[in-house]
Amino acid sequence: MPKAGTSGVLGVLVLLLVAAVPDVFLFPRELRLLPGQEYILHTSPLFTITEVAKDEGRILSNTDGATVLCGTAVGEHSLQLRAFGLLPVRAARVHVVPEMHVVPGGQAVGILLSASGLLVVRTIPVITADGKSCYPARDAGIKAGDVLLRVGETDLVHPSQIEEEAASYGRLGLAMPVVVRRDGKLHHLQVRPVLGRDSKGAANRFLLGVMVKDPIAGVGTLTFWDAKSGRFGALGHVITNEQHQPVTVDDGRIVPAQIHSILPGMKGRPGEKLGLFEEGAGALGKIDRNTHFGIYGTLFRFPEPAFDPVPVAMVHEVKPGPAEILTVLDGESVERFQIQILEVHRQFRSNGKGLVIKVTDPRLLRRTNGIVQGMSGSPILQNNRLVGAVTHVYINDPTRGFGILAEWMIYEAGIDLQHNEGGNWLPQAS
Repeated sequence: MPKAGTSGVLGVLVLLLVAAVPDVFLFPRELRLLPGQEYILHTSPLFTITEVAKDEGRILSNTDGATVLCGTAVGEHSLQLRAFGLLPVRAARVHVVPEMHVVPGGQAVGILLSASGLLVVRTIPVITADGKSCYPARDAGIKAGDVLLRVGETDLVHPSQIEEEAASYGRLGLAMPVVVRRDGKLHHLQVRPVLGRDSKGAANRFLLGVMVKDPIAGVGTLTFWDAKSGRFGALGHVITNEQHQPVTVDDGRIVPAQIHSILPGMKGRPGEKLGLFEEGAGALGKIDRNTHFGIYGTLFRFPEPAFDPVPVAMVHEVKPGPAEILTVLDGESVERFQIQILEVHRQFRSNGKGLVIKVTDPRLLRRTNGIVQGMSGSPILQNNRLVGAVTHVYINDPTRGFGILAEWMIYEAGIDLQHNEGGNWLPQAS
């Protein structure tokens, strides 16, 4: 049996380790610093931090008993958190990156999920004259989320074209060729129209058993763009279908939009910006990524900037306190509105709810009661730095909502920087 003194020492060590557990989880797995920027790592006396590998120079130092990281030359460094100076318990990568400047947006944009075709909402049964159910579209392999590009000999731009082609092939008793786009690939299928009743009970119509809609997601807000690469980020959250699944965006576009009215938010009912846009007016850019942290792509042309370029804040630079959002309430005019950042969740992986915010601007509260649909993607500025974008509203309190941190949006956009010999910083291919 261990001696009483030994047991006491072990007990104290266990208590110390338990008390130090938060230090382990707060130790970042990944961190980005700007050249010359300092970051203090707080740990208990049980732990030491060791620089394991480095690209250029040391970044670790001790100042007044605190462990300080200082970004020197651009590069990547590896750290280890060790218990009692021996046992590795957590690793971290520290990237020293150049300061990134982007143009803050705030412009209202219409979001088109496809430049052509009709989006399949879901497949449905066709009720025949004798009361039986059949699923011609489903049985042919058509799925929710597909984009119907062509039926018969017709390129689709309107649902009525499906009815016309279905009637033509149905009367001849022929299977109708259909082209759909799914996950970026074209699929050639054959659907046999069935004579049946439509959803309103009208009989003697040839139907496919499919519900479609124009592939339009609605109005959102442009967050930023990079004047060098043309890459942009918008919306701040994923676009989903009726089943709450992410929509595959094969040929999406953003187009200019004008806000003509606002439905204010209420407790239990989100408000909404109501906008108008014309697809034929010319797209601003192409969407190539629909992620949990927004939509991203490349601009064909730059919008008229409302503000000068600003630096992008690193996660650890964002603080609770006053900030502002840029958004449109009338027409195309981007305006500043005051908010308060209530919470900053400095997680070290991308997350769509890294910020908790509250609208404090009296005029914005009068017009909208807070955060409304269509405001998603509105850039959040603090100390003239882009710190994030609006993403969601509290259902029971429209004055409050969530935001995504800007640092993560930059990397989601594919502006993960790499240096070339000419000294320019270019976007990394995504």
